[in-house]
Amino acid sequence: MGSILRGNSYRWQIPILDKLGAPFDLRGVKVFVTYKLSTAEPDTAALFQHAIVIDANGIATTMDGMKLGPGGAAAGIILERLSPLESVNFTAGKYLYDVQVVIPNPDDPNDPDVYTPIIGESDTVSLDVTRSVTP
Repeated sequence: MGSILRGNSYRWQIPILDKLGAPFDLRGVKVFVTYKLSTAEPDTAALFQHAIVIDANGIATTMDGMKLGPGGAAAGIILERLSPLESVNFTAGKYLYDVQVVIPNPDDPNDPDVYTPIIGESDTVSLDVTRSVTP
């Protein structure tokens, strides 16, 4: 996903692919993108975590930093935006990230399936020089 400069906004188009490389149909799933210093950290300690919930009809019902991309849920593309307000207090360093899809389990709704199609070795957060900008 690339390096991040503190205080800047970023937009990513994230194609979610199945294990065969075809677009993953996102109808009825939750998708999370999480950045952390360590895999041992709880999600509550993440640098940031964005999520989208998509119903069985392909409608995004909850959007936190993400929305459906071109072609809707069936195309398997998520658009993510990191805002300057989210990144302004980042500290410099290397981070780990992943994209995780939570899929309902028809046999047990309390035990969903989890698919992690993207995992990043590390990303670098760099510090900016200008600390405030008035729009």
